[in-house]
Amino acid sequence: MDKTITTVIVFTHSVIDNDSRIQNQVNQLAKKFTVYLCCRNSNSNRLNEVLDKNVIPIPYEGYPVFGRVHSTILNRTMSKHNFIEKIVEKVLNKYLLINTNSCYLNYIGYAEVMKQQLLEELEERNDLNKSIAIIANDIYILPHAYSLYLKLNKQYEKVRLIGDMHELHFASYNHEDDFKRELRKWILNNFIDKCDLITSVSEECVDLYKEKFNLSNTMSIMNVAKYAEIPIQIKNTEEIKLVHTGGASPERKLENMIDLMELLPKNYKLYFYLITSHSSSSLQYLEFLKNRIIQKDLSGRVFILDPIPSETVVLEMSKYDIGIYHIKPECPNHEYAMPNKLFQFIQARLGVVVTPLKSMKRIVEDYNVGCVSKDFEVTSFAESVKMVANNLEHYRINSNKAAHELNVDREWEKLSKKILDL
Repeated sequence: MDKTITTVIVFTHSVIDNDSRIQNQVNQLAKKFTVYLCCRNSNSNRLNEVLDKNVIPIPYEGYPVFGRVHSTILNRTMSKHNFIEKIVEKVLNKYLLINTNSCYLNYIGYAEVMKQQLLEELEERNDLNKSIAIIANDIYILPHAYSLYLKLNKQYEKVRLIGDMHELHFASYNHEDDFKRELRKWILNNFIDKCDLITSVSEECVDLYKEKFNLSNTMSIMNVAKYAEIPIQIKNTEEIKLVHTGGASPERKLENMIDLMELLPKNYKLYFYLITSHSSSSLQYLEFLKNRIIQKDLSGRVFILDPIPSETVVLEMSKYDIGIYHIKPECPNHEYAMPNKLFQFIQARLGVVVTPLKSMKRIVEDYNVGCVSKDFEVTSFAESVKMVANNLEHYRINSNKAAHELNVDREWEKLSKKILDL
């Protein structure tokens, strides 16, 4: 009997509406497999907009609260696996001390509800007794994906488990409590070796996972953007327009890019497209950035604009000249950052300027799409910006070449081929 994998389940805690990595993942896989997407969702219409018509969504659209999770999980109505109970126990013990971690109770609730909905959908579609792959995005969903693996392994001809690690989860983060660190450590130590394949966002991250956990089957899948047919813009004004897009996170110290503008000629302007998490810290930080612009008398040169949907961000950025990202290696996940904004800059045919972080440096230099500052000082970064501005057409031509290689179709095709070989 042919045991080639025909069905893929993508399992995530993510709110899928603006998660471009998972959107790209499922839409590409849907070209070769039957794909079920178990995800959180805040907008049904938006879900239909961003997903391929061949993807079968299993969205969780509610918001489980502590009482619901307590009654469903702890009474064992949704899972019989001891490790799920251990997670609940860990979270509940911490919950008694720090109630901000109640979100992890909700994570457990999301996962178990989606898992049950998926099993009902598979039974209804009679989509059993086949070969299947389960992709866990990201670390906190991994125990639940393994629980699903154990369940389906009794019914399917062949089941494979893939863990897509979006960050270096064994490394420390800035401003996190011990509970989160210990929970990640516990999950990695108990479940990462259960996976048939581990993927991550860069070659550097994959190598670190391989070394740390003695893994034999790994591959990198970068956060590339969809290919966009965008002509190289010819400058017809003296104004140099810089652009940055991403989260309004205080750990990233975006104020350094505001301070940068004091070191550049007055014909340089900077446009931020910032996404807030609606947490108090993110919203407060956004206000801090706005106030800093006013305090430095840069209101006519630095602008904070409303975020734009992921599917139109490349087209919007093509209006600018240079994409910039100044970030320091204050934790390992910054040191090995490989953000999707880098590839959006390339698809928008911009020149690029980044700080000398390992993964980003490799891409910028290998494809010669811009400059890497010699160090992490804002003064050095300013010199790199001016250098790219003085050679803008050259770097835009190189970004155009790179865009044909660094895109979703090329990158995610690697995963499709790998799944067929598992």
